Amino acid sequence: MKRWPPQAVAALLVIAALPAGALEPDLLHAAGAVSGIAASLYAHELGHAIAFRSFGASDVTIHVPGDQCKLLCGATTARLDRALSASETRWASGAGLLSANLISEALLDRRSLATSGFGQGYLAANHYSNLFHVYSYYTRRVGVDGYRGNDIDQFEAAGGNPHLLSAALVSYSLYSLQRVRERRIPLLFVRICF
Repeated sequence: MKRWPPQAVAALLVIAALPAGALEPDLLHAAGAVSGIAASLYAHELGHAIAFRSFGASDVTIHVPGDQCKLLCGATTARLDRALSASETRWASGAGLLSANLISEALLDRRSLATSGFGQGYLAANHYSNLFHVYSYYTRRVGVDGYRGNDIDQFEAAGGNPHLLSAALVSYSLYSLQRVRERRIPLLFVRICF
């Protein structure tokens, strides 16, 4: 029989000691945040899948988590009967970022959605994704330690300017986070003050 770690046992004892009415809203909010984080991953990969399908791909499959990480990433695979043109490859590589950011905008337009646990989780994961793509592009190299690259690397390999895409992602995230601060929308239960 597998033993539970002492931290898990302590957490369960604390939860059991709390009044049920006090705990329920927090648990629902946390569950909403987790579902928002997952939705952000799937929205990103869905953008890639839609792009691949529009270019004639079949057997499009979304994998979350992807094989390059253990938790907060995904991958979309597709079978194509022809090679994508450079322009199509750029669109396919940027489509995930674009779709996730468009949904982020839709959430920000409705305060009730943005302040929900789901909205907070989605917005936080989306901005993390934007900034982590840029960070990874500038700090990791394709082929080193098995790294196959991210969307910005693929965009560059297809002839796109990775610095413009990186600047757009960082600018959008900063602009969005500024609006989050102005509208007093917490991200994962924390208000941003800058």
